[in-house]
Amino acid sequence: LGLAMVKQRALATKPIFDEPALRELFSKHGVKERHLATIWKHVLNNPSCPLEDIPLIPDRLRQPLRDEFAYATSQVVQVDESNLDGTIKLLVRLQDGGEIETVLIRQSADDFPEEWKQANERRWERYTLCISSQVGCRLGCTFCATGTMGLQGNLWSGEILEQLLHARALGKGQISNIVFMGMGEPLENYESVVAAIRGFTDRDRFAMAWRSITVSTVGIVEKMRRMMKELPKVKLAVSLHAPNQELRQEIMPVAKSFKLDSLMQAIDDYSKLEAH
Repeated sequence: LGLAMVKQRALATKPIFDEPALRELFSKHGVKERHLATIWKHVLNNPSCPLEDIPLIPDRLRQPLRDEFAYATSQVVQVDESNLDGTIKLLVRLQDGGEIETVLIRQSADDFPEEWKQANERRWERYTLCISSQVGCRLGCTFCATGTMGLQGNLWSGEILEQLLHARALGKGQISNIVFMGMGEPLENYESVVAAIRGFTDRDRFAMAWRSITVSTVGIVEKMRRMMKELPKVKLAVSLHAPNQELRQEIMPVAKSFKLDSLMQAIDDYSKLEAH
């Protein structure tokens, strides 16, 4: 199962936090990149502000921002909260009608010492956000419900970032970690995932720590190595699911292209990187 190019989904209105799309607009209109921070900071603090009314930006940007971009291009259509452990699942509908899931996982109070919780009151109520990177998935792992959908398309980096916007809007505890463990294989949407990670960690956008982000993969070795080089502070998690090559490729067709020995070598190299 070789890697195939997936055509980017067309969006009539683009996400304002999608850096590649916004940079393309800036280039078209001859606008300096310092205005990126102006736009992002303002819309985060004033989410209901019409984009054409953002202060301190060149006037030639106002109409294109109004016509071509939006604070959010997706919407939450369903929220389910577990009575068992407080996990919250959001069903997000995309602009083109596709649907993805993002999940808030509550960090257990048991993970914190009692004296720390008392001293810090509600600060222990933290969440990990499990986000999607694709609409569906083409890899067909036998244990995965998303794999039965086939791949409908890659998410834009802005659509990935919007999942954090939607989760924050629920007003729950602090979201302290991001895991790419939702729908899709993140490394098959490499460019958008990297752009989204840069958005999560950007001081002018979401200002999360690099080490708070984990990318989970079935083991696409060359993309793992590329991410290790380009984003060395981001954590990698690998879904092995089987102790040997024969069983692994039986339940994960992609394993035929990425043999276990080369995958384990990449994991060893990653471990050495982590140790430094």
